[in-house]
Amino acid sequence: MPTLEDTISQSLNGLWHYSTEDNPQFSNPGFDDSAWKTMEIPCNWFLNGLDHHGSVWFRREFAFRKRREYASLQFDGVDYFSDVYLNGVHLGHHIGYFDSFSFDVTGILRSGKNILAVRVESPYETPGLDGWHLHKHLIKGVLNHHDCRPGGGGETVGQSYNTGGIWNHVHLD
Repeated sequence: MPTLEDTISQSLNGLWHYSTEDNPQFSNPGFDDSAWKTMEIPCNWFLNGLDHHGSVWFRREFAFRKRREYASLQFDGVDYFSDVYLNGVHLGHHIGYFDSFSFDVTGILRSGKNILAVRVESPYETPGLDGWHLHKHLIKGVLNHHDCRPGGGGETVGQSYNTGGIWNHVHLD
């Protein structure tokens, strides 16, 4: 019978290291990110003072103590394209703003030190009918979610600012 400790979720919110460089080596658990800046997660990167279009790598080291046979890594919201790596293993790719997504990390999660790396891409929204903003996977008008980027693809001048990032909670279940 599961105990209370078996059902407790472990939050991975907090300070994450980040870089606006785009290098696949950043997924390597041995990569040294100590010189990177830090950002409080969850929050979109614009609200954290980063005005950036394109890719941002986020990394977080965390300790884990095995409490159960099954473990799931849950993201409650990432804007917009994301690739997730745990201990150097590519868990998968996700597209979207508001839908949560998860990965089975049972065989990858270690007791002790773990490294989570997430590449988030939130490109500039070119105005007009050729812009990728017309091909997004959105949930509009549901639970007050909407495409809230300042300017956005609907403006003739294009997107004013970019609100990409890990904007909602991250946790192990």
